[in-house]
Amino acid sequence: MTDSLSIGWTRSEADKALKTHRRLYGFNLVLQSLIAVVALIWPAALLGLVGLDHPDAVIDWARVWAAMVLMASALQVPGYLDPIHNRIPNVVGVLGRGGMAVLFLSLGGGFLWLAAFDGVFAVALYVTYRRLVIAELQTRP
Repeated sequence: MTDSLSIGWTRSEADKALKTHRRLYGFNLVLQSLIAVVALIWPAALLGLVGLDHPDAVIDWARVWAAMVLMASALQVPGYLDPIHNRIPNVVGVLGRGGMAVLFLSLGGGFLWLAAFDGVFAVALYVTYRRLVIAELQTRP
């Protein structure tokens, strides 16, 4: 019998995939939360990054965006804590990041940084979550 056919080995592989996905997911949640907190406290910094003039109305919208990002991050915590049994936050998170990347790409200009951020994390989280699900399924004979 080879290692790949033993339950212990497949469980070990599933645990490695879980660890990798949780690290990436946690890193992404912390980064997007930090960006949102900076945008709440100092919205001109975010607006300067994307190249927008910052009259008062735009600053207010930057704060609203930041609050929504914080709320979305908080709603994804169950998916971080138990990605196998809480699949919806993971799937919606990946789709949402992909959708936001497309939106930011369509806006162009300084939004390309935000498109790259969301696009890279959407692909990376998709890959790690897919590996995790496959590894978890392989632990069940």
